[in-house]
Amino acid sequence: MIRILLIVTSFIFLLNNASAETFSAALKKAYNDNNELNAERESLKISEQELKISISSYLPSVTLSGSKSSEDTNKLTNQNGTDATISDVDPTVQSLTITQTLIDFGRGAELSKSKIGIKLAKAKLLKKSKKFYINLLKLIQG
Repeated sequence: MIRILLIVTSFIFLLNNASAETFSAALKKAYNDNNELNAERESLKISEQELKISISSYLPSVTLSGSKSSEDTNKLTNQNGTDATISDVDPTVQSLTITQTLIDFGRGAELSKSKIGIKLAKAKLLKKSKKFYINLLKLIQG
């Protein structure tokens, strides 16, 4: 009975692919899968998007608008009651507006704030990375 159990157990271990990671691969995986570091990476991405939004306020804006209507004028009459000889009208209105703000003192402050936000997010990510490695070294040293 023990012999059969030993054979079955050996067979199961042979069928399973035993895979081991190298130390550096394990470190890389732990670094990439760390929730705190991932949160800081996302914070950095958000700060970069805010910078792009701040820069876009310096770009010109374009507004397109248009309208078209149709009026049936076959049933128009003059003041004396006779039919008016006016053909149908189809008025259309189109407009294109391009604006560029030349002086707006608030935009510069918003852009500076976004640049500082990126520096702060990078510093926080660096701090979390260092903390991760310090904790890892403490764990390795025992």
